Amino acid sequence: MSKSLMLYPNINTRSIPGYIIMTIIGRLSKRFVKPHIQIYDMWCSHSAACLSIYHNILDILICKIIAVEVSPAMIKYHHENLMAHCDQIPIKSIDNAILNIKIDRVSMVILKFILQFLDPNNRQNVLNRIYQGLNS
Repeated sequence: MSKSLMLYPNINTRSIPGYIIMTIIGRLSKRFVKPHIQIYDMWCSHSAACLSIYHNILDILICKIIAVEVSPAMIKYHHENLMAHCDQIPIKSIDNAILNIKIDRVSMVILKFILQFLDPNNRQNVLNRIYQGLNS
């Protein structure tokens, strides 16, 4: 694993104001995630949101976390990190762009800080697809 990937979690915590939001995401998942439904973490990066969610929904029946990332190196890191910490809830890592992913049967979608990086012309389309997935 590259040095930059190993430092990634620490860099985020120090350089992104409000990164404590990962703890809050876990608490929100406990309140809003429903049994037999999916959770999407778009641009999952180093797994902080997935891990926070995982530890808060262990008592919810048969839910599934779908982690989406575009970087093959980050997907590999994410997968290895999750395999070391998560064994009771299925977490599927997908190498895909947020613009291409199908969103359905979902009770929670984590966008974190990514909308700002999308082309402004694509943002509403992504939000509409998430809304439809929440209501399918």
